[in-house]
Amino acid sequence: MSAIQLMFILLLLLSLLITFSFGIAYGNHFGDITIVSNVFTGREFSNGTKSLEFFPNNLTVNVGGEPIQWVNELKEPHTVTFIPESLITRLSKFNDSSSVMNSILDSLNNNNTTNLKTKLTPETQFLITNNNNEVFTSQKNNDDNITLNQSVSIFNSGIIFPNNNNNNNNQNNSLSDITINFSEEGVYRYICLIHPWTTGTVNIVKPQTSIYDKLF
Repeated sequence: MSAIQLMFILLLLLSLLITFSFGIAYGNHFGDITIVSNVFTGREFSNGTKSLEFFPNNLTVNVGGEPIQWVNELKEPHTVTFIPESLITRLSKFNDSSSVMNSILDSLNNNNTTNLKTKLTPETQFLITNNNNEVFTSQKNNDDNITLNQSVSIFNSGIIFPNNNNNNNNQNNSLSDITINFSEEGVYRYICLIHPWTTGTVNIVKPQTSIYDKLF
């Protein structure tokens, strides 16, 4: 074996070692995209400025990876409401949650829309499927993990109050955060019903295959 061939092998082994170490430090398992597990529903920055926007508002996560938790750190209440892409632009023009909710329910073309409008509010945690527009409501609980996939048309978290506001959290079974799993690849868009101009995106993708996986 020549010196050049030996040097090439050593460099290859070194690069694999560095890549493997990086994967362990920053992924759920080797080759995964780094998971960001927290989204803030509004933030106050070190310079004193505040924003009602989701932060970060665009995430890429491996399918079946670590769940994402939305946390409210501001005094302003929020919702995390997943809706079809086609509604995002239309709803951003409204400035009140009732109009937003009614527009979402009208989009379902459901014979029971009138009844749903009296039953579902921004405070209600509910899920509506793509098939037959089945509606499921649930008791809100900070410890619950919710799983979404492409069969879900709409999911509303209910009102998420600031995590330091104990009075609100104890009333009406309110939330201070919500944790969601994603079990299927796809692009999931969401808004806040109270501030419909604030939007976010979760991209669920297949785990990347690493050089290490291909070689070994």
